[in-house]
Amino acid sequence: MANYRVISSDNHIVEPPDLWTSRIEPEFMDRGPEMKDTDQGPVWFVDNMMTFNNNNMGSQPGVRFEDPEKLQRFPTWEDVRPGAYIGEAATKDMDIDGVDVALIYPTMTIFLYPFIADGELLSAIFKTYNDFASEFCQADPRRLNTIAVVNIDDVQDGVREIERCAKKGLVGATIPEYIADKGYHSPEFEPLWACAQDQAMPLSLHIFTPRMSATRGWDRDLNDSFNASNVLLDNADFWVR
Repeated sequence: MANYRVISSDNHIVEPPDLWTSRIEPEFMDRGPEMKDTDQGPVWFVDNMMTFNNNNMGSQPGVRFEDPEKLQRFPTWEDVRPGAYIGEAATKDMDIDGVDVALIYPTMTIFLYPFIADGELLSAIFKTYNDFASEFCQADPRRLNTIAVVNIDDVQDGVREIERCAKKGLVGATIPEYIADKGYHSPEFEPLWACAQDQAMPLSLHIFTPRMSATRGWDRDLNDSFNASNVLLDNADFWVR
C-alpha cells in the first residue's frame, strides 16, 4: 500500500471576495462578481444580479457529521479554510486527507454559465479566474492541477483561451455541458476539438453549467437569490447526458 496514489478528480478553489474587484479588466470592473452583505449574509452579485454564497463550500469541514445543527447557510469569508484559496495551505489539507494529487475546479465561477448572458463579460470573468487558478497551482504544480473555465459563445475566442491557459500550466478546460439551440456535433466546434487535442487539454463537462438562461430548475427565494430546486439536484447529470 506504500505506493498507493489517491487522486481527487473534483477539488474546488473558493474564490476570494476581492478576486474580480481587484483584477478584472477595467471595463468590466463595475459589472464583475462582487461579494456584498445582505440580511442573510454575504452573497455574490454579478452585473448587479444577486446569485449565491459559495463560502460554505470551503468552510465548516466535518460539521455535518459532528454537529449538523451548527451548519450555516451563509458563512462568512473568515470561516473559509485557507486551503480553499492558498495553494501552500491546500497541499497541507491534502496531506491531512491523504490525497496525493488534486484536479481543481472553481466554485462560484463555474456556475455562471447559465446566469451571464453577455459573452464578453463572461469571458472576462473566466480569464480573471484562470489567471488566479494558475497562480494557486504554482505552490506545487506536481500535486495541484487546475481546470480552466472557458466561454465558447465565440468558438475562436474559446480556442485562444485554451491556448493561453495551456501556456500558463493549466491541465484541462471545462466547457458548457449544454448550449441552447446548438449541438456539439456541429462543424462550428471542430476548431475547439482540434485545439484541445493539439494542446493536450482534455475537455470536461461539470454539472450545473448549461449555457442557457437560468430558468429550468432554478428558483428564486423571497430574498431574490438563486437556489437549485430538488428537481434540478436530483437530475444533475441531465444536461451532461
